[in-house]
Amino acid sequence: MRDYRTINRRAWGRLAEHGCIWTRPVSEGDLARARELVDPYGWVEWKPALEVLCLASGGGQQAVLFAAAGARVTSYDLTPEQLERDRETARRFGLHVETIEGDMCDLRALVEAGRTYDLVYQPVS
Repeated sequence: MRDYRTINRRAWGRLAEHGCIWTRPVSEGDLARARELVDPYGWVEWKPALEVLCLASGGGQQAVLFAAAGARVTSYDLTPEQLERDRETARRFGLHVETIEGDMCDLRALVEAGRTYDLVYQPVS
């Protein structure tokens, strides 16, 4: 039996390959509305050097929008194709997004590296 990581990685890889809505990068027009798109209710305390962990949200969307809004962003996702979308999209718009391949159920690599964040953003939950 395959573990959930293998199944999930393969499924998201296929979704990315077929252009699923959650794998389509944001547009230039979206960047102008970045804060509105990732924080429609005004819940985020926007401050200089806001550190954001985008958890299991690769695909060239949320991480790039947070970067466009001025945050320092780490995208942590299980699927290489989704992380590549984040890298490609950030590069296209001259933004920086750090990408790390990993399982959102296992954040030990971040903890052991002493990483801290002001906001953890996980779009599904």
